[in-house]
Amino acid sequence: MGLNTDSRTSARLDAHLEKIRTRLERVHQDVVEELEESSVRAEVAEAEKAAGMPVAYLPPTHFGRSAAPAVLLWGALFGALPHGPRAMLKRARLAQAGTLCLEYTGERLGQDDLDVFLALLHLGQGTEIGKPVLFAGADLLGALGLQDSGGTPLRAEGAAVGGRDGARDRLEASMRRLSGALVELRGEGGELAMEHLLHSARRGKDGEAWRVVLAPDLARAFRSGIAGVDMRQRQLLRGKSLAQWLHAWLAGHQGRPHATRLAELQRLSGSSAQPKEFRRVLERALLALEQVVAASGARLEWAIDAGTLRARVHKRQVGVGCDAAK
Repeated sequence: MGLNTDSRTSARLDAHLEKIRTRLERVHQDVVEELEESSVRAEVAEAEKAAGMPVAYLPPTHFGRSAAPAVLLWGALFGALPHGPRAMLKRARLAQAGTLCLEYTGERLGQDDLDVFLALLHLGQGTEIGKPVLFAGADLLGALGLQDSGGTPLRAEGAAVGGRDGARDRLEASMRRLSGALVELRGEGGELAMEHLLHSARRGKDGEAWRVVLAPDLARAFRSGIAGVDMRQRQLLRGKSLAQWLHAWLAGHQGRPHATRLAELQRLSGSSAQPKEFRRVLERALLALEQVVAASGARLEWAIDAGTLRARVHKRQVGVGCDAAK
């Protein structure tokens, strides 16, 4: 009897210690991330002081989270598009926060384009914004979580699934859309900045070496805030464009409390469904996102009431969660 009791007590103690170790590892991960970000900010400030002018660098990727300008994720710039032809937009107002307004001209961008854009930010981390980012095509496919030997292809809205060549063709199509994407940022006092998301993109004769220059004015967009987008979670949601859109939208709000009407969510996501159908599709997308978030050790709480979505993301199961609302 005594031996059995001691064994059960020991097992409970081991389980409790394992939980403590897991929590300490997550806390350590958060602390390391904060220290690294502080170090990068200090280096940038020192470079600005030495040069006598602002110098901005693409932020580093931490633990699989690509750093993106929050303002580009707040609204409808990258939509959850249905299959089929994409609309051409002209000075469409797709996001606004405070005195900052984003207008867009170009072919409508989807979640496949956001995947490519985030991968480019990841490959260029630490590069001065406006300077060339050099990489191999295989590196870009790798950053997207794709196989370069005919594995899972890049799933594009409106495109059929194909093999290696099909994936590369869709990458090039996305590069063209990003190069033609004209973003206007209007600020306080009539300040205006107009820039294409990609300033230029070139590929070598071998079809492998890429040279991409991101928009110099991305530095201004990053000042709206930096959103960490978990690329592994996005890869698990591939093919579920509304769930991917929600994932990026929540990341873009950086934990600010808000609640959003379903009609506004439908407009921002680009859905053309009837309101009742959109609610059903939205609930399925939230359930898919909830499952993926839970697999990473975080937690998504959400509720739809009186035509309004309220969502709360607990980034970790230690510490304080963050609200995501508007």
